[in-house]
Amino acid sequence: MCGCGGSPAVGPTPTPTPTPSPTPSGLPGVVIGARTGVTQITLADASPLPGATLAGCGATATGCAGRIKVSLDLLSPTGGPVIGGHFFLHSSGMRACLIGRMGAFELAPGTSRRIEIVLDQGDECGTPTDIRTAAATVEGPNGIAARQEWGVLYTLGR
Repeated sequence: MCGCGGSPAVGPTPTPTPTPSPTPSGLPGVVIGARTGVTQITLADASPLPGATLAGCGATATGCAGRIKVSLDLLSPTGGPVIGGHFFLHSSGMRACLIGRMGAFELAPGTSRRIEIVLDQGDECGTPTDIRTAAATVEGPNGIAARQEWGVLYTLGR
């Protein structure tokens, strides 16, 4: 088939579907999602690892508060003050079922800093429920503020 002027006809090129990629550290069961901001946030470790089932939570996710700890590596090219931040585990309905907070500290320019966060606050998400996504926020001025999302799986059981 030829197009105008004898040149080959060109149809629309299909847009490739992005392939989820694992975190740079290779943490199993984690898929990198959307990111905003300059500070790079890497989910470096979690205990228990994604894919785990937490039994004995009771009727809501509040009963699992304090049972998951995550380690984040933060890297800012400019450095500066972090005024706080959060880590959320969301149910498939995007409700934050477990939440952890980080306090204020200083990020040195170009130097990775590991932060450990215990998810010690629970919401009234009914159990059993599957956690499908995680998100971390770093709060601070321009050059520091950032958000990173991941695909993860945890099951919170009664």
